[in-house]
Amino acid sequence: MKARLSKRFLAYIIDIILIGLMLVIVDTKLVNQEKIIQLNKELNEINEKMLNDEVEISELFKEYALVTKQIDLERVMFNVVVIIVIIIYFVFAPYYNNGQTIGAKLMNIRIVTKDGSRLTINKLMIRNLIINGLGYLTIGMAFLYVFSGLTYFILMSILSFIQFALVIVSIFMISYRKDQCGIHDIISRTKIIEIDWE
Repeated sequence: MKARLSKRFLAYIIDIILIGLMLVIVDTKLVNQEKIIQLNKELNEINEKMLNDEVEISELFKEYALVTKQIDLERVMFNVVVIIVIIIYFVFAPYYNNGQTIGAKLMNIRIVTKDGSRLTINKLMIRNLIINGLGYLTIGMAFLYVFSGLTYFILMSILSFIQFALVIVSIFMISYRKDQCGIHDIISRTKIIEIDWE
């Protein structure tokens, strides 16, 4: 039986809370918080200059892009950890735990393939490229080292919009499609089902 939307939502919230708590601790250890605070102050100063029309907008935009890239460079190790955590928690854990994360287990749901074949790491990776931002993070890390400040900023803005749109469209698809499958489910040929209490 397909999983109810409420169960999917609650399972995901549980998973995000668990991962989020761990990542908050990691963030304080891996990221130079003083440097981030300083860079955010620079962004605020740029915003004030923009509001007060002190400098030409194109120059401010370039400054803003450079500072944004510096912030992302400061957070590289943290983003590497986020990628690893997503892969461990949302790919390997379900692969070795009958299609379940902790949240899915608590909600009595699991990921299965649409054709009944064994769930594979590839299918789980494809799901997470879309729904958990694994593709966004990975491409963003590559962009960080390939493109200059302004180009990086523009490409990341586009990539952020695409990631946001994919998630929103998937939420609507899960909510309104008869089979309750999102983009990530369709592309990976998986679905979420309810299971009997074990």
